[in-house]
Amino acid sequence: MRNNRYGNLGRSLATGDVNGDGFPDLAAGGEDLDIDTNYRSQGLVMLADMSTLSPNPNAVEQFPEAWRIYGDYNYSDFAVSIDLDDVDGDNLADLLIGDFEGLFNDQAMGTIHIFNGSTITNNWGVGYDATGDPRDTILPNPNVNQNDDFGLSV
Repeated sequence: MRNNRYGNLGRSLATGDVNGDGFPDLAAGGEDLDIDTNYRSQGLVMLADMSTLSPNPNAVEQFPEAWRIYGDYNYSDFAVSIDLDDVDGDNLADLLIGDFEGLFNDQAMGTIHIFNGSTITNNWGVGYDATGDPRDTILPNPNVNQNDDFGLSV
């Protein structure tokens, strides 16, 4: 029996300016996180608005969460890898989330989920939960082979 509600959170990290305020934002991801007392597990990505942190290097602060998303199904490897990079050229960092056992058309094959920075910014706010929101893009494994680890790294 495990007791690591967010024990894997932070296994994957990325920085980039998602909301266009000139400050880098922090994305923390992790797969297979216990989300309830029944030990169901899902992946999770949390984005933090780093502009809200104190400039005091000795300050101890809570993670300034501004946006989160859970994986689509239990026992997934959603968020095993994440990246923040401007892939659509709008000068906002986009969130790329790897899931090497991700479902596409109800088939496990590995996927990469992309949320455009503009989509995230439109819903930016303390504790916004994007679970269930449509992704801007889902890239399925072009080989339709669930054993080649597509999505393990983005």
